[in-house]
Amino acid sequence: MKNAALRLATTLAPLALATALLSACAGKPPGCDDAAVATTIQGLVMDPALDALDLVKPFARDARSSYFVGKLYAKRNWRETDRPQIKALHQEALARYRDGISASLSGVTTDGYDSKARRHQCKATLRLQSKASGQTLEARGVVFTVQGTAKSGEFQVEAAGLDGFVTLVSKDATDYVIDAIAKGIPREPESGALPPTQVPGPGRPAEEEHGD
Repeated sequence: MKNAALRLATTLAPLALATALLSACAGKPPGCDDAAVATTIQGLVMDPALDALDLVKPFARDARSSYFVGKLYAKRNWRETDRPQIKALHQEALARYRDGISASLSGVTTDGYDSKARRHQCKATLRLQSKASGQTLEARGVVFTVQGTAKSGEFQVEAAGLDGFVTLVSKDATDYVIDAIAKGIPREPESGALPPTQVPGPGRPAEEEHGD
């Protein structure tokens, strides 16, 4: 397994906001360094990161999905008969990547707790470790809040400016999944290869969906 680290070492600008809900044990929300908070932020990153690898949604709908499609068809001139295997191998590899991710927060700091709003103001380094790819992906200076909601036993995590880190994770997942597909279909394709024009590459408009 690789022993590598990919880092996004920058103060993240508030380009995007994401919110998630998770059960809490008390009226006051958990602290900035709570493991449940790290798990929630993990979901805020992984959901959009892996959405780019969806084989059902249209091709090249955004930059991350374009990267996935471009890498897939740059890897090999796939045959039409490869489609069922590609789908099966894709699902297996994607599940391994998703299930093998763990998140942790370090260097956690807080700007205090607003008791009226029941909200922590937080900042930390977010680290995601992938058992599948062997990579450690890191985002420094992640700004987020942890706030209790009106519903008893729940809290909300809102993180700002994770878009660049989401892209980093999505590219790592793409590389892992495509390598797994290629290893699962090791022989070189023969006749009946899919014409490149059937599949839009990065930056080209979607003309079909990933599904049949």
